[in-house]
Amino acid sequence: MTDKLVEQVKSTPEGLRLFEQEGLILEVTEQICAAMEHDGVTRAELAARLGKSKAYVTQLLGGGTNMTLRTIADVFTALGRSLRVSAVPLNTVGEEQPAGQPQAPRSPLRISSFSVERQTGSGSTQHSPSLNLSA
Repeated sequence: MTDKLVEQVKSTPEGLRLFEQEGLILEVTEQICAAMEHDGVTRAELAARLGKSKAYVTQLLGGGTNMTLRTIADVFTALGRSLRVSAVPLNTVGEEQPAGQPQAPRSPLRISSFSVERQTGSGSTQHSPSLNLSA
């Protein structure tokens, strides 16, 4: 998708919220995969360390599962690592920060799909926005 579409999605509060959610999911998942690759840890081995099934780890790494902070901490602990989080102003993500300010280490993201479903009729309305990003 184009940068123009990214800007269009991010131009609304709802779109920006979804973009940031998906970006964070992608970033955490990439960190997990990088740690696994660096240490030669397979999904089956990570599952064993967590006391979970390989299917569970596959779901986590697929990005569709809403990982809690506890789950993220458990995964990184199982990998012998600790994840640190920093907050930066939205308009500076990916830009160089002044000395002493945390750097936002986000990869450039592309929108792979964006949809908003609305069903009306019989007095019911469903609004479920969905945004998928890829690096």
